[in-house]
Amino acid sequence: MTCTRAARRKRPPSTHTVVNPNPILEGQNLGLLLGRRWLWRNLSFSLFPGEIVGIRGRSGSGKSMFLRSIVGLTPLTEGTVRYQNRPCPDWHAPHLRAQVMLLPQKASLTHGTVQDNLDLARRFQVHHDRGTDALTAIQMLEDFNLPEAFLQRNAETLSGGEGQIVALMRALQLHPQILLLDEPTSSMDPHSADTAERRLRKWLDEHPDRAILWISHDPDRLERVSSRQWPFEDSTE
Repeated sequence: MTCTRAARRKRPPSTHTVVNPNPILEGQNLGLLLGRRWLWRNLSFSLFPGEIVGIRGRSGSGKSMFLRSIVGLTPLTEGTVRYQNRPCPDWHAPHLRAQVMLLPQKASLTHGTVQDNLDLARRFQVHHDRGTDALTAIQMLEDFNLPEAFLQRNAETLSGGEGQIVALMRALQLHPQILLLDEPTSSMDPHSADTAERRLRKWLDEHPDRAILWISHDPDRLERVSSRQWPFEDSTE
């Protein structure tokens, strides 16, 4: 499957002018073999600055594995992914994952408070110059109709949707260039999911070199947010 050929152009995803005509992320002839079965093969794609590209397909087609393979969490069997025209394996892995950030469907939170989880990334050297932005956190709490006291909640008591909100807050404060979103709003209530969608579009519009890959089983949401869609179907042909 060649994602670029399967994509449908609908509308510009943001209000800024894309100044870089070259892809910031691309893959050529990617393949992932699980046991004796190719989960997908002959997959090529290009992601350009300013885009939100929606990824759709049936469960089990390998969409999540595709995002994980981009940042090296699931090793590819075939092919190469390049970030900023440099093979991803040539990047220092923590630096790559700070710039190309994966948000899995289930939020990865540690014990402690919500604030502890927002502060956690500062402990890693790659994020030392990206300390949490208190004002952004407060603004996002207001957007999601959450009280400031939410920051002191025990992260282990959060619902799935609340955990996804915290993971999104943490990611946006760290200012990656690319977000890889795996069903980022699947556990949120409708208001929170719509708020997250608006926040992500605002984040994209703040800088012309940002981009998003967004997996969702919600066709209406993908139709709204995406400038292109990639169908993850018949990918071994």
